[in-house]
Amino acid sequence: MERSARRVSVAIVALLSGCAGTPQRQSPVTPVAAPSAAAAALPTAPSRVMGAAATQSKAPFAAEHAAAVRGDTAAEFEVGRDYLLGAGVGRNGKMAQLWLRKAAAGGLGPAECDLGYLYDNGVGVPRDYTRALKWYREAAAQGNAYGEENLGTAYEFGEGVAQNASRADRWYLLAAKQGNVLAQSGLAMAYFSGKGVPANPARGIFWLHQAAREGYANAQNLLGDIYQHQGDYARAVKWYRASAASGNARGEYYLGDAYSTGKGVEKNGQQALAWYHKAAIGGDAHAQVLWGLQYMIGRAVPRNPELAYAWVAVASHGAQRFPFTGKIRDAIARELTPPQLKEARSLARHWAAGHTMH
Repeated sequence: MERSARRVSVAIVALLSGCAGTPQRQSPVTPVAAPSAAAAALPTAPSRVMGAAATQSKAPFAAEHAAAVRGDTAAEFEVGRDYLLGAGVGRNGKMAQLWLRKAAAGGLGPAECDLGYLYDNGVGVPRDYTRALKWYREAAAQGNAYGEENLGTAYEFGEGVAQNASRADRWYLLAAKQGNVLAQSGLAMAYFSGKGVPANPARGIFWLHQAAREGYANAQNLLGDIYQHQGDYARAVKWYRASAASGNARGEYYLGDAYSTGKGVEKNGQQALAWYHKAAIGGDAHAQVLWGLQYMIGRAVPRNPELAYAWVAVASHGAQRFPFTGKIRDAIARELTPPQLKEARSLARHWAAGHTMH
């Protein structure tokens, strides 16, 4: 399924409220390169929605391919996964489905789930939710947690099947008991909202804890939000720090807030500045706007209106879009000369192409 972000409803915002702070900036930090735009454009295949986690230690592609040609089902799966992920060979969706289909014919659950993923996302085959569900069901019938979680997602969002919260939660529960963090998170949201199960915030927090302990950054951030709202700032910081340690931009932003406000940690403007910058580099729109404004104000960093415009422009065109970003960008633009505006727009384009911006 297209992984729609599981955000909570307005009805439980009071329980899962976010945090905000007024940052205090003290020193600039080292510039970091933006992610490669070309890499970001490639079809992604995170292991959490596929049939099995990516293999950490594996044979070279040539050896796997030779075994696959001899009819080794496990090798067929590995070769299909290699083509899907571009591991040791160029990404090729058509070759991925060819080898995964062979492995699935041998009854391998992870291969069945990965075939579902291909149809679900239109990788190497035309997008077809009906066929995706067929393969997810085959995988789930063998107890494959990824297949179970994907079926839960299908029923939750009504993708290829009639929307049914109760069925979604039953599949999530099966996958959650096997340690699938997306299922654990989905089940937590169900308990918070009361969709498909009786509302039970305590059970919701339990399942969020399970996912957070497995390192799922979104669950860590949500736990941080809960504890922040409850006034338990030390616990909130614990989970934001865990999320930030994995490179999650939202966790980095929240940790910057904690250092900025001194809630849950000793107030430290320099640390706040560093975490906000990491979050901006990581793509968090709030942090990008905030960082751009620092260049406009010129106290924590040397004033640079061109960089101020560029950062806010990046935020206004990113995955997160907020109504105020365009207004701030346009307000900065009015203070720039035509040559400065041209340079600022060039900086934003360079960032989008994967170049460094301070």
